[in-house]
Amino acid sequence: MTYNVHKLTFSEGRAYRYIITDESGATCCTVEPTGLSLPDPTRLLTLCNAEGQPVGRLEPAPFTPWWWTRHYALILNDQDAPQALIEECWTMVDRILLRPPSYMLYLGKERYLAHGSHYGERFYELFLPAEVEEPALAEEVPEEEVPAGEIAERLALQQQRRGEKVGEVLRPPSGADYLIEVEVEPLRQAPLVLAVLVVLTDLYIHGL
Repeated sequence: MTYNVHKLTFSEGRAYRYIITDESGATCCTVEPTGLSLPDPTRLLTLCNAEGQPVGRLEPAPFTPWWWTRHYALILNDQDAPQALIEECWTMVDRILLRPPSYMLYLGKERYLAHGSHYGERFYELFLPAEVEEPALAEEVPEEEVPAGEIAERLALQQQRRGEKVGEVLRPPSGADYLIEVEVEPLRQAPLVLAVLVVLTDLYIHGL
């Protein structure tokens, strides 16, 4: 299943709406970063259906720059419990390799891991994470003081933890701004979850 993400931007290039379409070109939903317009900007997102009617929101939990993880809840208007939970996090390995943050998506009983890269057409890859026990590494240890062998061990373990690849987010050279390709049914049926994931990554890349 393939979804396309198109950005509508102001004159200065900041996006005010993201339009998600399916393989046939029909609009599935739209996402607006309404939290950026607040006096104290946040990453609150408003989700709308194909007709432009609000159907839900992505609520960010309180965050401080000292934390390594941000938490978000995707809440639909007609449901009390969140439809999905998203964790945006940085690891020591991400910082060593100068990678964008990773994301963990919790969708029902399923969870998916998204790893990204600043370079190339392949922006993010989605995995079914494998259960691999990772040795603890104290966050307060400066990166330049981490033993080279320990860094290599963590890199190898993170590669194992990715598990089976189930999708990816591409930045095509023309056409849509982003292309989402997914191979498993829970993600095929969750365009809103995929949409907010791409919007969060786009906001991060543009420093918002």
